[in-house]
Amino acid sequence: MSEQTMKGMANSFPRLVQQLVGKEGKLLKIENPEQYHFDPKQLLELLMRTILVFSKERKFVMCMNEEKTLNLEMFEKAERICRAKNLLDSEEQAKLAQFVASIRSEQEQFDRWNQLLDNAPDEFFDEMTGELMDDPVMLPNSKQILNRDTIEKLLLRTQIDPYDRTPLTKEELIPSRDWKWE
Repeated sequence: MSEQTMKGMANSFPRLVQQLVGKEGKLLKIENPEQYHFDPKQLLELLMRTILVFSKERKFVMCMNEEKTLNLEMFEKAERICRAKNLLDSEEQAKLAQFVASIRSEQEQFDRWNQLLDNAPDEFFDEMTGELMDDPVMLPNSKQILNRDTIEKLLLRTQIDPYDRTPLTKEELIPSRDWKWE
């Protein structure tokens, strides 16, 4: 699975959990839910099972924290609801508890990492996104350094160097390990 796809899911799953178990969930009440085949408990069950499939990837948990959409309390609440309503079998419930614990651990590590980043030199950050570059590349004509993700997203729309407007393809990007903060 591509990192962009994983980041997209990591961004949307916490929002869906929040909509089902947060304050917004109370607004999901409708008359005759059976008529519309609407069952919030079943939705939560399916969502948590889907998340458990992806939770095997540590990168998925890291992406959830990176995208700043994660609300640990919502996942803890979802875990409690799943346990109280018996929505998951005991093995899945154990995996969910483990996943919530890993979220907590990653969030603590992410917070410590962010404190370190506050002291990092500006040249290690992507100029367009402000994020730490994990895969810096140089644009061949303009000689600008960007994170590969950033420039590849731009190149999906138009294959032009955003700095000097010359034609550019992702194959022309030059890896720039000198700018990577390790």
